[in-house]
Amino acid sequence: MNDQSRTKQSLIEELDSLRKSVVELERAEEDRRESENLFKHFVHHFPGSVYIKDSDRRIVYLSEKIEEYFGVKPDEWLGKTSEEIWPSELAEEVRQADEAVLRGEIIESITERPHKDGPRTWITHRFPIHRHNKPPLIGCLSLDITDRRRMEEALRESEGRYKQLLESVTDYIYTVQVKDGRPVATAHGPGCAAVTGYASEDYQADPYLWLRMVYDQDRDAVTGHAARVIAGETAAALEHRIVHRDGSVRWVRNTPVPRYDEGRRLVAYDGLISNITERKRLEEEHLEMERRLLHAQRLESLGVLAGGIAHDFNNLLMVILGNLEMTLLDIPPSSRIYPFIEASLSATARAADITRQMLAYSGKGGFMLRPLDLTLLVKAMKAMIKASISKTVVSRRDLSPLLPSVMADAGQMQQVVLNLIINASEAIGEKTGVVILRTGVCECDDVTLGHSRLEEKPPPGRFAFIEVSDTGCGMDEETQYRLFDPFFTTKFPGRGLGMSALMGIVRGHKGAIMVDSEVGKGTTIRVLFPAMAAEEMAQKPTGEPVSTPSDKAALPSFSGTVLLVDDEEVLRDLCKTILERFGFRVLTASDGEECVKVFSANADEITCVILDLTMPKIDGAEAFIELNRLRPDIPVILSSGYDKTEATRRFTGKGAAGFIQKPYKIITLRNEIERVLKGV
Repeated sequence: MNDQSRTKQSLIEELDSLRKSVVELERAEEDRRESENLFKHFVHHFPGSVYIKDSDRRIVYLSEKIEEYFGVKPDEWLGKTSEEIWPSELAEEVRQADEAVLRGEIIESITERPHKDGPRTWITHRFPIHRHNKPPLIGCLSLDITDRRRMEEALRESEGRYKQLLESVTDYIYTVQVKDGRPVATAHGPGCAAVTGYASEDYQADPYLWLRMVYDQDRDAVTGHAARVIAGETAAALEHRIVHRDGSVRWVRNTPVPRYDEGRRLVAYDGLISNITERKRLEEEHLEMERRLLHAQRLESLGVLAGGIAHDFNNLLMVILGNLEMTLLDIPPSSRIYPFIEASLSATARAADITRQMLAYSGKGGFMLRPLDLTLLVKAMKAMIKASISKTVVSRRDLSPLLPSVMADAGQMQQVVLNLIINASEAIGEKTGVVILRTGVCECDDVTLGHSRLEEKPPPGRFAFIEVSDTGCGMDEETQYRLFDPFFTTKFPGRGLGMSALMGIVRGHKGAIMVDSEVGKGTTIRVLFPAMAAEEMAQKPTGEPVSTPSDKAALPSFSGTVLLVDDEEVLRDLCKTILERFGFRVLTASDGEECVKVFSANADEITCVILDLTMPKIDGAEAFIELNRLRPDIPVILSSGYDKTEATRRFTGKGAAGFIQKPYKIITLRNEIERVLKGV
């Protein structure tokens, strides 16, 4: 090949090389533009700011978002170092990080930077950008994490509060996971120890601990409730009992809260178990108070009824008794009908005893209170007690010889003893058995006296008691509850007033009644009365009942005029006849208003007034005041079916001369009139 050809070939090769170089340059430019576009795209979409510093730590590139974040234009910071932009403390921190990057390190830091709307928190990632034969650059990616940090802090604070609440709550929070309609896992919160005594670790070690902890009688209800919750049938709360780790039985309230997936399938349920033992106790106390109030109201109503019946019945008995006594006065003892009249009088006396028991139950039976030795009382009643007990029953006594006295009515205490003895004997029935009568003394506190069957509890202190035990049939809870109800009896019809009367007597003496009974083993009833202090016993204690005047005394002859006031016509006519037989001229009035009129017209000649207390228009109390105003010296004998204490409580200090309780005998009326006229 000649030189020309070689030259031409060389030019062609150079041109081809040049063309390749141009293509490579175009390709490189295209790659550069693509890289630049990618960088711009990255910078544009990066949620923070991007900047590059040279080896002198001066900013050579700054993304436009810097204006959005810091309120400055990019060219305002170009060419500046951190010392020219930030406060000294922050600038020093940035300088140290930049120098570490220039040494080849990758640095990530969190700093708080000033902002027009307040300080903002940034996380900055610094890394070296290496260049060929040139000093490295500092690449910086900064992201504003202020809101995220606030959310993280709020979340940590919320978690802390929740944890603190969970640890301090006294309720028991649990979670039950459910798969294919069956519980598969359970988580127990820290409150379980406060409610059950067991820690969450105990439940993890023993998955069936909770079920075994449920009170035996409530276990079926608990398992059934859980099954209904899992089946989606209920989310209602269940109250039941558990056995605490310490062995005590406690009430809890279990409230489930179901959790469902998108398909409304139950995936779990959370629960809150609260200790409601105290609430249950208060509810039971409230119910007991309501029961006692209703019981007291019922007894009070029955007491009012019993008192009213007894009062009216006394008037009828007075007529029967008076007419029978008048008949006996007019026939000789040898008469064929004399025994029949006496038998009728005896029956009338028994009827009067019943009315006195009704008055005692109603709280309107009066008491002649004086120091009384219960042991002496029981000893004096030996014959009466023997006559009251069945022949198949063995009677034993255990009487305390050194018994403090009580302020009591001897007659009423006799009634208490007889009612207890008769009740014990009838509990044994036709079988053989033992009745033990005891007296003694004991100290009682509020807790002991709280078991008294009376609603009114006496204050704590020293008590003397009468106790009767039997080996009879005993009583169940329902029978014990109704033991003191009027006319309630497990015996034959017509009995049962005795224990009601006993309750009225004990209530009136501010005592207490304790009952201990078990079906098939017998009953013990103890009646307690407040013991007198030594300095109170000025009078000599006695156990003897008060004596009564003889019915055989001859009727005296009186003179003068008596005003007889009673709203019962039959009774008024009877008493008028009796008084006339005494020798009196008798004026009558049917009510208080007529009484005042008759007395005003005959005030100077009236010797005495016999005044019934319960009358229409003006009652006996108002009439008495008017009589006393018209003539202060007039002797007035009050008359009532109630006892003296109840009947005369409105006359304190008004000076009634005497009192007679219906039904009264002729001899009783005679003695009272004689006493009043003599001024005794």
